[in-house]
Amino acid sequence: MGSVSRTRSGGRPESLKNTELGRQRGTEARRAKAAARAKDLAPVIEAIRAEGITSATGIAKALNDRGIPTARGTKWQAVQVQRLEQARRQPLPDPRLRVPLPPAGS
Repeated sequence: MGSVSRTRSGGRPESLKNTELGRQRGTEARRAKAAARAKDLAPVIEAIRAEGITSATGIAKALNDRGIPTARGTKWQAVQVQRLEQARRQPLPDPRLRVPLPPAGS
């Protein structure tokens, strides 16, 4: 077997194209999951705000007091509430706008 230069993606030049596409799809999936979680928690956060608690720190404390875990199962912190609000304001990505994978072997 001769000396062949290989890349980290398996050595096939087409794999390099798929790496960027995979990264893009992974980002879309994470954003969609975050937006869906934010939408699910919206009524709870609105109820907390109706009680007069409006700061991110106060909302985090109220979520912890109610026993609602974060997506990773940990306690809430103010920055997580801020990111949740940011995810709630961003629209979900349209799956029809995804770039299709190139056919195998091309």
